[in-house]
Amino acid sequence: MQADGRYLYERLDEKTFQRLCNALLAHNFPETRCYPVGHSDGGRDATREVDGKLVVYQVKWTSKAQQKPAAWLNEAIAGEADNIRRLVREGARAYYLMTSVTGTAVPKRGSMDRLDDLLDKHAEDLGIPIHVWWRADIDARVDAAPDALKWAYSDMLAGHDLVHYLIHGAKAQAHDHALRKLAMNVIATQ
Repeated sequence: MQADGRYLYERLDEKTFQRLCNALLAHNFPETRCYPVGHSDGGRDATREVDGKLVVYQVKWTSKAQQKPAAWLNEAIAGEADNIRRLVREGARAYYLMTSVTGTAVPKRGSMDRLDDLLDKHAEDLGIPIHVWWRADIDARVDAAPDALKWAYSDMLAGHDLVHYLIHGAKAQAHDHALRKLAMNVIATQ
């Protein structure tokens, strides 16, 4: 298990982690198009347009701690190369990998810097800048997300967030149920 981030993405499965990533994208960029989970997506789990240019997001999840995360993600990019080339021909101008993998930050030697060097080579070969949202990047976006989004993926919660969910989530659900019941009563009397 990789649980070295704030959230336990290993408790999710691949499809649920993709849904979480798509929810984060949709929250931050409402114009995002999220593709169905579990379908043949051609190298794109979500897309959006920025100034008329297509930005592509691809999710890569694993339940296993990666001993060589830069190599693992490099292989993932190589495995998507044909899809990325096609997306570039179709107008893609930026490509993002969103991953549950933890990177290391040692300057010049950490997996994040090593992968950046490899990404530069891929960008040159594939004709598109490639970026990675590592586990820490996903954590930061989950931290900034509304509680409702976190609670929709409560299996990943631990510690304080889980206790908060257990206490306040039930109250929120009861409040929502009461509001629905009140609205239905109002409608019925009309």
